[in-house]
This record gives sequence, C-alpha cells and structure tokens, in this order.
Amino acid sequence: MRCSRSAALEIPPTPQRLRKYDLTKVKKEMFVYRQVDRCRLKMNLFYQPGAERFSRPGILLIHGGAWTVGSRVLATWYARKLAEAGYVAAAMDYRKMPQYPFPACLDDAKAALEWLIQHATPYGLDPGRIAVMGDSAGGHLALLLASKSRDNLERAEDDKTDVIPLKAAIGLYPPSDLTYYSGIHKHKIKSAFTQWFMNRFLQTADNNKEAFASASPLYCLHPGMCPVLLVHGKRDSVVPWEQSALYFERSKKLGNPIQLVSFESQGHAFDYIRPHYRHFVLDEVLSFLRRQMAPVTAKNPQEQNPA
Repeated sequence: MRCSRSAALEIPPTPQRLRKYDLTKVKKEMFVYRQVDRCRLKMNLFYQPGAERFSRPGILLIHGGAWTVGSRVLATWYARKLAEAGYVAAAMDYRKMPQYPFPACLDDAKAALEWLIQHATPYGLDPGRIAVMGDSAGGHLALLLASKSRDNLERAEDDKTDVIPLKAAIGLYPPSDLTYYSGIHKHKIKSAFTQWFMNRFLQTADNNKEAFASASPLYCLHPGMCPVLLVHGKRDSVVPWEQSALYFERSKKLGNPIQLVSFESQGHAFDYIRPHYRHFVLDEVLSFLRRQMAPVTAKNPQEQNPA
C-alpha cells in the first residue's frame, strides 16, 4: 500500500482485528431524530459511559450508497472507534432515491445536526464542537454542509436561535463535481442510465447545467469555510481522484484550511472492500480532528482527551 505521506506506513492489520470493539468503553443508543411523511429516520449514537460528566466533541457520520441504498449501520465501525477515542459519534439514516430526490437527503443531514445540538447535554456533547464525516454519497452531503455558510449551517427563516457551528468536515472519496455524471461533462460522456439517474436525483431534465452545478460541492466553495479533510484512492473509477484534487486546489486558493490524503493504489470504497485499510483512514481522521477540535478539559484528572 502507498499513501501520499512522507513517513512509511506499517503493514495493514489483519481484518480480524477490525471486528473487535471494546464494548466496555462504548455505549450505543438508537433514536428517531426526524419523522417526515411516513419515514421515521433513525440515528445510532455511540458514546462512552459517563461521558455526560465531560464536554466532548461530536461527529455526525453519513453513509454512502449512491443516495439510493445503505443505512446507518454501514458507519458502525468508524462510529465505535471514534467513540472509543472520546467523541460522541452519531450514525444517521436519510431519505433515499428513487422516492426522495435531492435535496431531501441534505435536509435530513441538517435535521440530524439540529437533533444533536438539542440533545447534547445528556451525552456530554459540546454543541460548539461538531464535525461531519461521510463516505461517497455521504461525503457529498458532508461537503455540502461545510459549504452552506461560514463555518455554520443555515436554519429556517422563522428560527431565531443561533446558527449551528460546524468545526470540520471529512469526505471519503466524495463526488464533489456532479457534472461529471451528466452528458455535459467535457471529458467523458456518461452512460444513458447514469444521466437519467442523475437528472432524476436532481429533479431536472436534459442535464441542466445549473442544477448539476448547484448540487456540486466544487461549485459551492467560498472563503471562510470550516476545515476539510479529503481521503481518496487514485484508482477510483466511480468517483475519480481528480475530483478531490480539483476541490483541494480551488479550496486552497480561497484560503480555506484543507487536506487531501491520497491512497496511490486504491479504488472506490477501498476501506470497505479491503477493511484492513480502515485503520489507516481512521488514523488520518483522528489526526485531523485532533488539530481542528479544541482540547477537552477533563473534570477527572485520569480522563484523557479524544485521541
């Protein structure tokens, strides 16, 4: 394995190691964070017992699956590991295609963040220190949340309370340029099915350029955004690595704090296809969050800050 890092990486751990959780450290609870029509949207919350005595940073995890398949369960491994490291981690479901086109999934992600803020106290969550993380389609939503305002999320016009601060965003192989999946992309003509699916997802027709661009994080960049971490395999044929490279360059030119970690020989969803790579991704995520989240002041001298 090669990763764009100056230091040499160790041999990947065995897959068996990945399946082991420290159940004495992490507690799991399930909640319905939103009900829309007949959809009861659920969230799994992972945290350390006794965490309510401290002020912990939180992270919302959004699963991938082409905005069509999958569930919050896909984010379980990362959620548990982040909770073991001292974070309050929430893995969410969201409405999906074909019944619910964009922006239903984005609205659900906003609602999930709102729920975390409103229920922060019982779980020792610091509402001013929340990050978002997603893979593939979930990474697309995470980057859109990061771009909604200057370090904050928008609220409804009739909501007079303060906006939600977003401390950081993490995207694992995220599609940041949806125009790539339309017939208007100058470098590659996509299949008729892909074009049909994306037009339906974006509720448009004839590859409307404005619709594709407005739902693309690449075209929503602006100065003053929260720090972003991108993780991408250079052999990704589903979401080309070049998308993250271009997002990185444009964001950097705007003065935004951003980091791109590239895995030289890996394709799309490599951490799921080859689970032993998850530890390397987790190391990058924890290192990034450690720099972006303010240190936790523990009330117990033996309590450690999130790693």
